[in-house]
Amino acid sequence: KLRQLGTVDTARLAELTAQAEVSLGGIITSVKTARSKKGDLWASAVLEDLKGTVGLLVFPKDYARLSELLQEEAIVYVKGRLQMEENSQPKVMVSEIAPLDGVQPPLPFGVVVRVRLGAGDGNIARQLFDLFQEKPGQVPIRLELEREKDFQAILELETGVRPDEEFGARVREICGKNSVRLL
Repeated sequence: KLRQLGTVDTARLAELTAQAEVSLGGIITSVKTARSKKGDLWASAVLEDLKGTVGLLVFPKDYARLSELLQEEAIVYVKGRLQMEENSQPKVMVSEIAPLDGVQPPLPFGVVVRVRLGAGDGNIARQLFDLFQEKPGQVPIRLELEREKDFQAILELETGVRPDEEFGARVREICGKNSVRLL
């Protein structure tokens, strides 16, 4: 799910530039609150993923709306801006936090499936039809049909799918390695 959400792992943060927008996922292992000079509450926390840890900073303007989600042992999805300082580990200035199980990867605008006619076992149409029935959704499908050195045709289907990782893997099994593109 983290890969589908386009998150970066903590081990790669040091490779990024200061002020880069990042999204991460993991478990909050500690939370500390403090007061600013103006008396407003803010928090620092530690997020751990499979590769390491990173410090999170939640400034007063965001703390009030995010404080409920800043709980130890919470599994979260975090968006923010990368803060880099000399001689210290990168930190993330948090702008959004959500429970990871409630965050869904963004859907593509369309799916293109390339079908090479004359290849395979001749059962490609039935297998694709069955797959489309198993994965109904709102994302439109376009088939690019081609017979090498003969013709190409594009077919826009009236049905839609939910193109998750399993969908892509199954299309590649049916139609070949580079047969599916998300738009």
